[in-house]
Amino acid sequence: MALFGKKNNNRNTANLNSENIIKNPTVGSKISRCMVIDGPIRSCEPITIDGKVNGQIECDDCVVISHGAFVSGKIFAKEVIVDGIVEAPIEADSVVVSKNGLLTGYIIATDVVIEGKSDGDILAKETLIVKNGADVTTVEVKTQIATIEGEISGTIIASEIVDLKSSATVDGDIYTDDIQRTKGATLLGSINRYNEYIELEASNS
Repeated sequence: MALFGKKNNNRNTANLNSENIIKNPTVGSKISRCMVIDGPIRSCEPITIDGKVNGQIECDDCVVISHGAFVSGKIFAKEVIVDGIVEAPIEADSVVVSKNGLLTGYIIATDVVIEGKSDGDILAKETLIVKNGADVTTVEVKTQIATIEGEISGTIIASEIVDLKSSATVDGDIYTDDIQRTKGATLLGSINRYNEYIELEASNS
């Protein structure tokens, strides 16, 4: 039993270049630093938020929360880049929390890259990358392929593989079919077969 559908190997998470998009935002709508929006936003074009939004955001394209910006409403978008502060859940195709970013809320996406701080559960349907220097606090993360370079506190569930790089620190249990662990990686928990998690879930349902 697989956690998600078959991995699409044609997807390339390397194209989630948050730094390039932050520096060169796509033409679209912009909420300037002096603006405060209280209420929902709906857009079919990209949105760059430099100010403050207290309300739900729905966007058919990319949403960029710039450094210094603040959002307290749930975000639905094709792509979300957090370079400021978001205190709400995000649902998107791809999510990047940059080095300056702070996210408090769950993530549901196909591909997730954490470079900054994230506090909440993560469902990455294909890939999760936690970069060196990143700090993730969660009850659990679920994905197919997890690459961990930074710190994560919580359970990791990966239906295919977990790759722990030398700079990784994991304070929690891991459930996966395969694991790669580079010398220097720290694991403060147990390694379990993925089918044990499936059996545990079945017994609890």
